[in-house]
Amino acid sequence: YDVITGFRTEAEPAGFLVDVIPLTKQMQLDYHYDDFMLQHGYCGGFLLGLSLSDPWLKNLATCQTPSVLYDNYIRGNSRVTSIGIDNEEGIEMAIHYLQSLGHKKIGYLSSDLNSHVYRKRYDAFTRTMLESGLQADDLVMGADFHVNTCLANHLPRLIEQKCTAILCSHDVL
Repeated sequence: YDVITGFRTEAEPAGFLVDVIPLTKQMQLDYHYDDFMLQHGYCGGFLLGLSLSDPWLKNLATCQTPSVLYDNYIRGNSRVTSIGIDNEEGIEMAIHYLQSLGHKKIGYLSSDLNSHVYRKRYDAFTRTMLESGLQADDLVMGADFHVNTCLANHLPRLIEQKCTAILCSHDVL
């Protein structure tokens, strides 16, 4: 909400009308991204929450419409840019901090890995654990879409494995 509000706060005084459109998989299948934008008279897009399997994410690789992706990335199309955080550095910092506190068995919980952000964080976790001399193989749990399902299915296993710290892929977990 804050990201959309901030976008609106900057765009509307500059003369841009901002429409918030909930994206469904069916809508993305029914319309190519550029066709949708052209039919609705949009000069650009700011897209949040696309998963790696969303049709429009594939359309953005070759789209002609200027677009900004939040927490996603498209390589090779100069009309598409990205904003977000450095997920790799954040995970590295968290692991090094936990390790400095004496934790050697750090578990990892993640939601569905069908997201650019969650995939980057997962890759950073496994890489940083290995680089830090810590084992990660049996301590990565998740890939459930719903938070409650993820917690119910995987948190007990991390506790049984005697993890002394658990790093989560996002704040809701």
